[in-house]
Amino acid sequence: RAEVKRTPPHHGAGLALLWSKSRTRIYQASAMLEFDPNPVRPIGNQSDPTIGWMFYLDSQEMYQTQFAIVTSEAVLKKVAQELGLARNPRFIGSATPGSAIALENAVAALKGRVSVEPVKNSRLFYIRVEDADPDFATRLCRAVAHAYVDHNLEKVIGESSDAAIWLSGQVDHYNLELQSSENALHEFKEQNELPSSSVEEVSKMIR
Repeated sequence: RAEVKRTPPHHGAGLALLWSKSRTRIYQASAMLEFDPNPVRPIGNQSDPTIGWMFYLDSQEMYQTQFAIVTSEAVLKKVAQELGLARNPRFIGSATPGSAIALENAVAALKGRVSVEPVKNSRLFYIRVEDADPDFATRLCRAVAHAYVDHNLEKVIGESSDAAIWLSGQVDHYNLELQSSENALHEFKEQNELPSSSVEEVSKMIR
């Protein structure tokens, strides 16, 4: 759930206060997320027994890594593309709308508006996004949160897919080894005039 609040500048002097009234109001939208150090994976749902103590030992590193992912180019570029920021004059500067430079500028501008704030003594954290338009601030915040979640989900699915491919390769490998052993035993029995068995019978004996 995204929340929006106004974040006015603070000035001590009366003259500065009068000047600040002419400035564009900035609104901040926020979304709370939870970081799960041991998510359910597509291949098996067994928890890794080492995750518990690893989380306590390396929690700071893990958190900082996740916070960096929120503001990473991969996540923010996806948001910029989804919301068409490469054609938004407020994000691209003097670049040609829709150009590669415009997309780079949009990502850089968005990065300057996004911040991450951890909730003390918890696995919760806030994603906060600022913009002069409160409704657009909310859209940006939700898009960043969804892009971050999708990024981590895609990573988990990719790792599981790689594991599935590796396991499939191992099955093929051991099937070939088993077939070779079955053939070798069958040939040995024939060469030594031992009671003959078919390859199928040998296979049952070995298994």
